[in-house]
Amino acid sequence: MKKHSLFTALLLSLFMQCNTPEHPEGKQTPSVASATAAGHAATEMHFARYRFTGVPGQEKDFSQTRWGQQPYEVWGQHQAQNSTLFLYRFDSFDVLAQQGEESFVKLYRPLPASNTHPDSLRVQVPAQALLQVPGTTDAQGFYYLTGLTDDYLFVDEGTSACRRYNIYSTKSLQQIYSFTSCDKVELTAPDQLTFMQETDIAPEQLRCYAHLRPEERQSYRYVVVEQVTLNLQNKHLTKSGKLSCAYRE
Repeated sequence: MKKHSLFTALLLSLFMQCNTPEHPEGKQTPSVASATAAGHAATEMHFARYRFTGVPGQEKDFSQTRWGQQPYEVWGQHQAQNSTLFLYRFDSFDVLAQQGEESFVKLYRPLPASNTHPDSLRVQVPAQALLQVPGTTDAQGFYYLTGLTDDYLFVDEGTSACRRYNIYSTKSLQQIYSFTSCDKVELTAPDQLTFMQETDIAPEQLRCYAHLRPEERQSYRYVVVEQVTLNLQNKHLTKSGKLSCAYRE
């Protein structure tokens, strides 16, 4: 009888061990689904359809970008201190671009959105963008969406004629090139930018001051620039030999 009771007690103990939860109550490991959801929290944002109502050439038309694809929709949301947050919707990406002193440009995959009205849009924006310019929240400056293609995001800094252009890969999500130009910059091919680059050539060699009277020459500053072409794939810069005078304030 004692052997039988001992055997029964042993079986009961093994049965209870096999059915004991692996984690104590209240300390269970969250499931993959809940952990994923917690890491991808989204904020609902509301936008109104943007339509340019200003004077072309005198005011900036935020419904257009300079290079690459054009957005099929542009939406706006007024912020404090007379700034506006724009939502640009492209085929493969969405871009949030805030204008003003605390400006930024953020790149996303197409965001979930729904229309509550033909001129109203409700969007779910994840906490983390694919790419953000500038990379830190305390950076100072002005950042504008200049263009977008399937391979590149173009952002320029500043409000004057001389500004810095930053180029990012939409594949690696890294900055691949940066340069400053005070003259016209053009996307002349899908992987090619053409712009004027300052040289070390003295402006007197090109007679940049020849049209000015001697007493006026101290009030003006000219530099010699050369047309160059940047290959975005290999970052190679090709000089054209075409020189010209450029006025600088």
